[in-house]
Amino acid sequence: MLGDPEPLRRIRGAGLQSLDQLLDEIPASTQERWFARAYLLLPVMIAALSAFWIASGIIGVLDIERAAQTIPTDALPPSMAAQLVIAGAALDVALGIFILFRPIARLACLGMVAASLLYLVAGSVLTPGLWLDPLGPLVKIVPAMALAAVTAALLEER
Repeated sequence: MLGDPEPLRRIRGAGLQSLDQLLDEIPASTQERWFARAYLLLPVMIAALSAFWIASGIIGVLDIERAAQTIPTDALPPSMAAQLVIAGAALDVALGIFILFRPIARLACLGMVAASLLYLVAGSVLTPGLWLDPLGPLVKIVPAMALAAVTAALLEER
């Protein structure tokens, strides 16, 4: 059922605007456009972070001995380094899974940022040479940490 616009037209002294005309008068701001685009990318960001963290954990435990060898024996004994690899792998996989559950996704992102900072500090202290490694294992932590921080910000609810 359609309403009769004539009574309103008489009161206002002007006709009604179309939806397009109304939207032209109130254009979206830069903030609204950015948020709309980012919000559409949110599932991609979550999937990428989940895959990255789960893969990181699995790769670490596929060859624990080799992963533990990146830590110099004068810094930590091999058995302790292996335990550190296992603990880090478990944390990585857990964070990669937790981000997939909406109620704890933001907390998982913040955990990713915290774990990344821990990995950067530990890596810088125990194996500072990794900063100059051609594959950049420590350097790559920085953009992953930034993506987790942005995702956490988008997941924040009022």
